[in-house]
Amino acid sequence: MFSLKLNVLNSFEAEMTASVIYDLFSQQVVFEKFKLSEDDLPRIKDWIINSNIRNYYSAKQKAQLGFEEKIGNTWFFGMNRWLSGYLSDSVDDTKYLSSFGDIAGQEQLFTQFFNFLDQWYKAYEKCQLAQTPQAWFVIIQNLCKNILYNDIKDDFETRILSQLESK
Repeated sequence: MFSLKLNVLNSFEAEMTASVIYDLFSQQVVFEKFKLSEDDLPRIKDWIINSNIRNYYSAKQKAQLGFEEKIGNTWFFGMNRWLSGYLSDSVDDTKYLSSFGDIAGQEQLFTQFFNFLDQWYKAYEKCQLAQTPQAWFVIIQNLCKNILYNDIKDDFETRILSQLESK
């Protein structure tokens, strides 16, 4: 679990690449936190590949990092592509959309994955700012609560966090 926390924190240094984010989400403790199963992972991976997601959360994030402000290949673009396909119903002439027929019945799966992306990005934004040690403690505590596991009160990590808090 500790190495997974480090992986999440290290992911904040990356460009939010598709492989880094998928590897994080494919950890059992993470996908279970978002009420998904290992059986859901291939569909998410297919969506990432078919949407041609490469990196960055949004065009805004790319611009803040000094890159060209284009939405293409970002996670936000992928989410919009999925939603557009869902809303367009069954269409044959738009290869760039995930058509309704391809995604019908998978709303829960994608809602939970999009929730993971949003939680990750919120934590990423907080980690980009200078913080006091107390603020870092809260950030790590929230990261554990929001992304890594379901019940912090009954978890081994609670003891670790308690020890950190008493230092």
